Amino acid sequence: MMNRLTSGWIAFCFLITLSFVQCEKKSDVNDGTEISTPQPREDTASLTLQAELYYKERNYAEAVNAYSRLIKFDSVNRLYRYRRGISYNALDSANLAIDDFESALKLGYDEFKCRFALGMLYYTLHSNKDSLARANIKRCLELKPNAPKVLNWLEYMDKLDRELYHVKKTP
Repeated sequence: MMNRLTSGWIAFCFLITLSFVQCEKKSDVNDGTEISTPQPREDTASLTLQAELYYKERNYAEAVNAYSRLIKFDSVNRLYRYRRGISYNALDSANLAIDDFESALKLGYDEFKCRFALGMLYYTLHSNKDSLARANIKRCLELKPNAPKVLNWLEYMDKLDRELYHVKKTP
């Protein structure tokens, strides 16, 4: 039942999107030249709905495509950047996700969410983990001192660091 409902929504959104796309029109000029009308911009409302559906259904490849098209229309929309970052991360495109999270942060999206995502990504990439990852996680603690997910992540990072330290010391 739920799959039919979801499939129905996707089909509905697809039909709405198609209805906004126009084909080039040729004029009836006798001299043989063709005049085409400019292509209309995609309807951002239906594209936003489509992107959100893909995102909620965890169809991250399609969500990335939809959010990328939306960003072409509205390059300063911080939510589009953040959601595309999450989608990139789910597709194991960490560097693209980092770019989007940093852009969302610069545009004023929820600092806590962006910093937490950046901290986790930098740590899992093992690139400058002590500086970049910990700086972002510590900033999260400044913003929300007792946030359970931040405390759990910090504990996880410390545990892994201790284990790696012991592995390196063992001959």
